Amino acid sequence: MPSHSDRTIKVLILVVDVNVKLFYKFGKHCGCFVADIESSENIDFSDVCRYFLGRWAEILSVIFSLIALVGGAVVYWVLMSNFLFHTVTFIHGVLLLS
Repeated sequence: MPSHSDRTIKVLILVVDVNVKLFYKFGKHCGCFVADIESSENIDFSDVCRYFLGRWAEILSVIFSLIALVGGAVVYWVLMSNFLFHTVTFIHGVLLLS
């Protein structure tokens, strides 16, 4: 019975791997196509969205990029404040005990 699940997992991994590689090649093709047309060095994801889907897609992609950036900043703030709090607490405890 485990052999069937092992085969299923291997087939699923193969299917996911092939799909990811095809998605990568399609994205690379679209990016190169837009770079040839616009003849600019810096092609961003929002430029590709604008070319293929219009202005609304460019705005939407920039908004989602900003949301991801703000989320990363919040996570960084929380982790660093927790680290600094515990570092100061440890140093304060060491200084009081010595």
